[in-house]
Amino acid sequence: MSERWVGADLGGSNLRVALLDGEHRVVRRWRCAVGHLAGGGVLDALREGVRAVAGSETVRGVGVGVPGLVDPLRGSVRVAPNLSGLSGVALGPDLQRDLGVPVWVENDVNAIAVGEWARGAGRGARTVLVLTLGTGVGGGLILDGSLYRGPDGSAGEVGHMPLYPRGPRCACGARGCLEMYASATAVVRAAQARGAPAEGGALSVARAARAGNRAARQVLARAGRALGVAAAGLVNLLNLDRIVVGGGLAGAWDLLEPHARRELERRAFAVPLERFRWGPWKLGDDAGVVGASILARESLGL
Repeated sequence: MSERWVGADLGGSNLRVALLDGEHRVVRRWRCAVGHLAGGGVLDALREGVRAVAGSETVRGVGVGVPGLVDPLRGSVRVAPNLSGLSGVALGPDLQRDLGVPVWVENDVNAIAVGEWARGAGRGARTVLVLTLGTGVGGGLILDGSLYRGPDGSAGEVGHMPLYPRGPRCACGARGCLEMYASATAVVRAAQARGAPAEGGALSVARAARAGNRAARQVLARAGRALGVAAAGLVNLLNLDRIVVGGGLAGAWDLLEPHARRELERRAFAVPLERFRWGPWKLGDDAGVVGASILARESLGL
């Protein structure tokens, strides 16, 4: 039988856990809502999910992606703003003690980036940025074939790139951050302000745009332009091979891309632009569990 790994993607609202084979293909999935849980309840849900997908099979290791600043070497969560009670928790050691297998803890978007780079839309590229357009805008960076965390583990905060100095105030305290234009939250907020349909979230805005709603189209054009401005700076700075777009707005990429490309081509240098490609993620909601399982394996030197 193929070896088995477990990957977990812990979000602010949901926990996804999967059993994966030796090629990091999903064998079994489990999911639950965690938005209402405090720290101890989240740990209980993680234990339950791992045991549910593992069943009677022997698992080599577990990888967990967490939305926040983590210390992978200690397995601890330094700051998790959207998960009450997890900040400061030694998540890896606690789970490892209870489950009896090695546990690796990683930032959630870093795990998504590894998954898409190794098995998804970033495969074959050496320098890749994965953007998640959801509640906020997250970033995971693969530089020359390696995940780049930065000396403090906080690299990849693309959502807080300042684009427009007089733009709206961001939750981080700055003005005009990318997150204020291109997150799913920003798209819904802008659609509501313009009277466009947004009851079902960002994809409702996309459906309205495809149906010809002018306000919805304007909102997505604005988001696309902001993405293009940010992408141009990143392509110039990092000589990126690829940007992979995931999260709630990935399904609207066809509506965002034309506006983003116009800004990109106006601003990016011609030489790096020749090699550059971008597009939506391929693994979707599995990207985080796949990447987390790969990182768990790498942490054991396998």
